Amino acid sequence: MATWLINGVAPETLGLTIIGGSFRTHGSSRMRLQRSSDFDAAELYAYGATVTLARDAAAYFTGKITSVPKYGTPDAEAQIYEITDAWEDLEKTVYQESWAINAYAYEFPRFIFGIGWDEITFGYLPISVGRIIENVINYAISAGVSIQLGSVPTGEIPIPSEMENMSCAEVIREAMRLHPDWVPYIDHSTIPPTFMVKEISAMSPAAFAVDGTDDVESFEVRERADLLPSAVRIIYEFATTIDNEVYRNAVIDKFPSGGPDAGPAVIQASIPLAGMQMQIQKSRIQTRTIPADETATNVKDFLKANYAHLATVPAGDIDVTGWEVNLVTEPDAHPSPINPQATRLTVSDAADLPRQLVRGSIEDWMRVKVGKVQVKPTIEAADGAAAESITAIAKGTPDIVITATNATTKLYRGITQWVAAEDVPEGIAQAVYESIHAAARYEGGITLRAVDVPAGSMLGTKVSLFGGLPAWESMAAPVHSMEFDVASGRLDIGFGPPPHLSPQDFLEMQRILRTRPTTWWSTDERGSNKLGGENDPSARGDTVSGYDQPQVLSGGGNGGGGGAAAGAFYTLIVDGTDTYLQGGTVSGGSGSETAANILVINSSGPTQTAGTHMYVEATGDGITSDGVLLPGWNITGATVGYATTVPENTLPTATAATGKKCYVDLGVFTDDAFFPSGAGNIEITHCLGSYHVIRA
Repeated sequence: MATWLINGVAPETLGLTIIGGSFRTHGSSRMRLQRSSDFDAAELYAYGATVTLARDAAAYFTGKITSVPKYGTPDAEAQIYEITDAWEDLEKTVYQESWAINAYAYEFPRFIFGIGWDEITFGYLPISVGRIIENVINYAISAGVSIQLGSVPTGEIPIPSEMENMSCAEVIREAMRLHPDWVPYIDHSTIPPTFMVKEISAMSPAAFAVDGTDDVESFEVRERADLLPSAVRIIYEFATTIDNEVYRNAVIDKFPSGGPDAGPAVIQASIPLAGMQMQIQKSRIQTRTIPADETATNVKDFLKANYAHLATVPAGDIDVTGWEVNLVTEPDAHPSPINPQATRLTVSDAADLPRQLVRGSIEDWMRVKVGKVQVKPTIEAADGAAAESITAIAKGTPDIVITATNATTKLYRGITQWVAAEDVPEGIAQAVYESIHAAARYEGGITLRAVDVPAGSMLGTKVSLFGGLPAWESMAAPVHSMEFDVASGRLDIGFGPPPHLSPQDFLEMQRILRTRPTTWWSTDERGSNKLGGENDPSARGDTVSGYDQPQVLSGGGNGGGGGAAAGAFYTLIVDGTDTYLQGGTVSGGSGSETAANILVINSSGPTQTAGTHMYVEATGDGITSDGVLLPGWNITGATVGYATTVPENTLPTATAATGKKCYVDLGVFTDDAFFPSGAGNIEITHCLGSYHVIRA
């Protein structure tokens, strides 16, 4: 006879009788104890107490007290102790993952099925079904579930889909739908119990003789030919969108390849996949050739186009006596490209930029070069020139800096948005077909009766029967449940496909949930609450426009005019040997500061060394209410500063909202010039987590 102990104590010592219990895959296992005593007697175990049943010193069942029903008759009274294993806690524990809000990480009951943390790359990458289950169990352990992680097969990598508000047990069951031939269960032979997942092909066999030579009291076997498909046929549908034109296509995956295409035993599923999406950006560019020297045939046309006082002078009245074109070395102050694969092309010589940009904007996606060149012409009046021409020519031709490029006059086209088509899964039809055949051929049950209940659980094994039909000897049907009764030595074993699964579940999990908000899909956004990202958009081409536009700078600076708003902090005003950057206003909320014109060049050259940035340091206060930081910001002061790197902003917080600073770059000095970074008065707003600067 086997020796049974409850928490190391003989049951009879405690007045307990082991009624029996059940083991389950995919769900909670349970055990019941009975205490013959007054129903109002003090309970032996409180709610939530851990109870371990041991058979011959080996752990047999471990769980927690979930209820203590009491009953009585005229002849007897008793207490029943109902004990449930750790799967119950998996049902009650909501699965959560970490998401960032402002500067803090919070756990939300939201996750991307198929995306998980990778310890090697320290990033979020596609993960297999097995890794999903492992992550869930590890989370449950961290949340206090008394369980340990055992072996889990790897499985396939599912198509990502967003899920939320699911318990740990629900997530595991969702994962199981991808593998009908997997069986999850809790191994009670360890302390704490071990969560296991086994493929049917890897299960240990359990053979029973049904001819009376074993302890088989009764059995039932049913062949489930009704669940076995003659073929699995999956149609993957997708659409390619190119400049709003839609082209549809489909790929058919069938197993066996020679199986039928239709019929009552053919599993058919149409699964939509995301097709390629491509948008084409178009930009008209107009250029004119920059003369190589003073003898070039277009040299006078070039001068007349760039010097207003020469526009009406007849070409025959102008003699060009000197010509020099030099590359202007700009500081490396360009913004980062939106697309890291479309970085700015390097310019090393003025010969790289043979044409002047007349109209349009040069963007990195065009894959052409752009930069600044300095043109130094020398002219004089030709013999016989008209008096008006002589007067105009006498005004001279100051050096000019122009926007130059190797682009030509044409309509440029480039891919500005590219969403790659989702890969068509390989081998899914075969996996469905084989997993259903592995799990669903036979189902039924066996009743064993012996002096003692057999040692250990039979979960994780597959049953074959001998002494019956020949086909039963190789049926290898997985055990999904067992009921035990210690007093009678009775054991009821249920085997066959998991009761709660159906073949269609496998296919359902492959569907693409395109309506999910993309905010939660970005791996970078897991660590930030910023929507989108400058360096991680879905586009492959830059979609920003208006960066490298036609520009003519006189004497190395901007000689343009413009209204007060357009020219604020942009127009260069020449006063004798001094050059000033036009001032403007800096405003925010209820505050406004006025900046006077700023000296940038004097008789000795630029007022700062090459590479120095000039910036506005705007000081202001955030807005709080009852200890909560609200959107908004009021300017209290603005000063001009200089540094090789513009300082970092300081943001208001709920506990420190005053005296915070926002820095706005005004431009950069070179060896002989100052280049403004933008045009317009400055308006600064604050929303939680960032400043927003508007130039107008």
